[in-house]
Amino acid sequence: MPHCAFCEQPIEVSVAHEREGKEYCCAGCATADQMLHGQSELGPNPSTLDRYKHLVVAEEAEGLVRYHGNHALWRVSLPDIHCTSCLIVLERMEEWLPGILEVRVDFSAKMASITFNPEKLSIALLAAWLDFIGYPPSLVPPAIRKTQAISTLGVAGFAMGNAMMSAFPEYFGLNEAAHHGLLLLFRYSTAVFATLSLAVAGKQYIVNAWKAIRVQQWSLDIPIAMGMMALWGWSVYALVRGEHGYFDSLSGLIFFLLLGKMLQERTYAAFSFERTVHDFLPLSVFSLERGSFIRIGQLFPGETITVPKNNVVPVNATARGVISIDYSFISGESEPVEVLPGQRVYMGGTVLSDGATFEVEETP
Repeated sequence: MPHCAFCEQPIEVSVAHEREGKEYCCAGCATADQMLHGQSELGPNPSTLDRYKHLVVAEEAEGLVRYHGNHALWRVSLPDIHCTSCLIVLERMEEWLPGILEVRVDFSAKMASITFNPEKLSIALLAAWLDFIGYPPSLVPPAIRKTQAISTLGVAGFAMGNAMMSAFPEYFGLNEAAHHGLLLLFRYSTAVFATLSLAVAGKQYIVNAWKAIRVQQWSLDIPIAMGMMALWGWSVYALVRGEHGYFDSLSGLIFFLLLGKMLQERTYAAFSFERTVHDFLPLSVFSLERGSFIRIGQLFPGETITVPKNNVVPVNATARGVISIDYSFISGESEPVEVLPGQRVYMGGTVLSDGATFEVEETP
């Protein structure tokens, strides 16, 4: 069995991509390998670059956090992540794309945390490169994605409930000879609701399965999509023959798949074992206006606080003087940053100066 020249993963079905005599499992691996060895001048085209130009004004709402001039972190959703080869291509970006410092991928959440140098690589160009290698970033805010997931689940639940109700005459053995017209109405109603569920709620499984097939990679979405389409196709055939079919079962399958997926995501989120900056923040900080130590959650924007030397800044704040800040805990950059009066200081930085005072911008 041949192996990919970049990620060294086996190419299961056939050679997905072949360039300059080398075999690759996907276009991303081919591009990454050519860039790494300087064999290609490939890159995103002007239309792709234009699509992401608006990201020059990206802020924390889009997942971008700038720690200082040459260090930034972008946490972005990449829905097209589907296999281990994707992880290897993305986590080795620093080897072939100048300006990338580190990439960490959360496979289950299909998210990537990309640390990069904005002086060498703009976020717009970074997004265009991700798109070019086959992982277009999803710029939909998390709150909207959550709303969309709940809405999709609602549509699936609505379709399942109505399809089940429309199938009641079949469950109770309604006499077909005496109520042929009524049975026909209920059967077609069940078909309409099941088709709505498949088109709206089950679409994501079919799309993901098609993407996996195109790159000749196995995905769990493939058998799920095949089962959905087989169930729908057989039910249509049965409906044409004057039989009931399995439209109610199809709508139930889609609803419980989505419900299980949502519960799984919530469980993963609740049982995260990764420690964050919040685990290392002090319980309280000294407020100059109040003349006493105040719990972090009770601070107000505009309040002046003091942070002793070698302590962690507990909030996003504005510096009141020239202060040396160490961001190595949250960014990995060991070189201290000199912050001037009026400049922003991010939560999690360690104060290296004596008598540091800050004006609170926002609390955690």
